[in-house]
Amino acid sequence: MVDPDGEFPFLFAAAVLVGGTFIGGVSYAAYDVSFNQGFGRGGHNEYDFGAIDWDRTGDKFRVGANTGMAVSSFIVGVGAGSTAARIGGTQGARYLAGMNALDVGYGIGADMLINGDSFGQAAFWNVAAFGAGEVVGGAFGLIGRRLPNADNTISLQDRAERLMEEAAQISNARLDKYVDRVVYDANAPVAAFSIDEYTGERVVTLNQFTMRQSRTEQLLTASHEFVHAQQFELAVRRGRGSDFDSIVEGFFTPPESFAYAWDEVIAETLALRRLHRYLGDIPEDIIGYSVYYANDYRQVTQPLYLP
Repeated sequence: MVDPDGEFPFLFAAAVLVGGTFIGGVSYAAYDVSFNQGFGRGGHNEYDFGAIDWDRTGDKFRVGANTGMAVSSFIVGVGAGSTAARIGGTQGARYLAGMNALDVGYGIGADMLINGDSFGQAAFWNVAAFGAGEVVGGAFGLIGRRLPNADNTISLQDRAERLMEEAAQISNARLDKYVDRVVYDANAPVAAFSIDEYTGERVVTLNQFTMRQSRTEQLLTASHEFVHAQQFELAVRRGRGSDFDSIVEGFFTPPESFAYAWDEVIAETLALRRLHRYLGDIPEDIIGYSVYYANDYRQVTQPLYLP
């Protein structure tokens, strides 16, 4: 069976496109799980299905599928006639141009402009590509969350403790040197570092919102609170010989104060830098929010720099 122009085997073209898309998605998702999420041998979450961020894995599958589709469409385009090449659309060209290969709007417009497709042809192939990517990518998250060893078999308290252990690892430090206790509190308004007023223990509390975030966001939050724990240790060292309660009172300043804002700027900036060094790949929206958060507090500290 050949394409309508009689220039290239239609089934072969379809096989290259589908196979390239699937292989690209699986390869990129598997690499991320094994290395970035530490599931592989020797990783920080070695063979622990419960530590896998399945939503992130689904997203990585989509990105890999886009790349695979781009490469395979070029392969088809090289050996095929015009109609077979249009089956791949202009996915490869759009990908290399920095566009989202599964963006239906860009896809339809590009196909009509570059290939001269009718609206119906362009819409059909782009909607099909988008649907395939969403269905398969979303399946990773759905199936993964329902595996016997997935997150629901590990208590949120255990996960909070593991998260802080990893945050300390990101900072090349030991957790017990700076934190005495990690607490999961579903009703806590925010994640926070604090001192237990009765025992004097250094406590990091992670809330329900934190544990529902993506793995990258969880690590950023945990790393932020770990920096606060390190800041407190520094305050204790500087205040040696002083009353402990006085050190605590001096460290936990009001949110509107310069000292509070300055600590937030340092904590968020250091946490983001450490996480970027650790993962090497952070979604732009997470980076953007982190920078916005730090800059918001940095504005409060600006008077410190005035003459």
